[in-house]
Amino acid sequence: MESRSSYFVAGLFFCLTLGLLVFFLLYMNINGNKSENRYYYIETKELPNGIKKDSQVRFIGVPAGFVNDIYFSDPKTATIEIKMSIKKDLPIKKDSLAVVEVQGISGIAYINIDKGSNESETFNENEKAVIKMGEGLLAKIGNSAISLSENIAQSIARIELLLSNENINNIALALNSINKFTSTLANEQNLNNINGTLKNLNLISDNISKLNFEPLIGNINSFLLGAQKSTQTFEISQAQLLKKLQSGEYDFKSVLSPTLQNTNDTLMELQSLIYEIKNTLFRLEDNPYEFFFKDRKGDEK
Repeated sequence: MESRSSYFVAGLFFCLTLGLLVFFLLYMNINGNKSENRYYYIETKELPNGIKKDSQVRFIGVPAGFVNDIYFSDPKTATIEIKMSIKKDLPIKKDSLAVVEVQGISGIAYINIDKGSNESETFNENEKAVIKMGEGLLAKIGNSAISLSENIAQSIARIELLLSNENINNIALALNSINKFTSTLANEQNLNNINGTLKNLNLISDNISKLNFEPLIGNINSFLLGAQKSTQTFEISQAQLLKKLQSGEYDFKSVLSPTLQNTNDTLMELQSLIYEIKNTLFRLEDNPYEFFFKDRKGDEK
């Protein structure tokens, strides 16, 4: 009996000692984590592949912590929150991005946090540190593959549309029309007609450029000079009339006679110019060819 009771006491003492040692180690570990680690959070709508509780967390490629918990922060919107325990003294910035990467050949996924920009600030001690989720290499490759496949599908659809029977028939009709047009142009008679038309156009343009407009311009200038003289005479007459009226003389006939004579002369010159222009236009309307070519030949003679 004494031996059994001594064994029982020894066993009980060993169990109590072991329990106290485990409790002490856990207590020290918890306090150590609280003093050395800090919680960071990632909010996402979809849990990245390979990420689970106790997955490794790295800061710029160096192990810095682990995933503490994964849960729904807002079940109504199905928002997932990843809680990470990371070393407290690391300079994680507010614009740092968390990217899911795969470790070598093993294929174990981990979260890697980049350094962020130099202009950004670190998280305060009392605020909730939420890090944004970025696209990893595999996600970028997947998105690029999806975009590339969509572009290829669109290109194939456009090629099929281009090579449809209707478009092929339209292209064939267009080619036939072009062939008919080129064959028509290749006809010797049509080429001669086109060459003759071009020569006539060149001849007409040369003759128009050689026409002498100096007599018409001279008549217009003489008309303008006459009108200017009439205006000056009218102003002089007006001044004389005003002077006569102020002095009490009312001999309008002697004052206005020169003005009327000049005005009459100007009207006659204008009528002569209009008549000459009218005759020229009639000649041009009746026989343009003779107007442009025969008159020019006469001038050359």
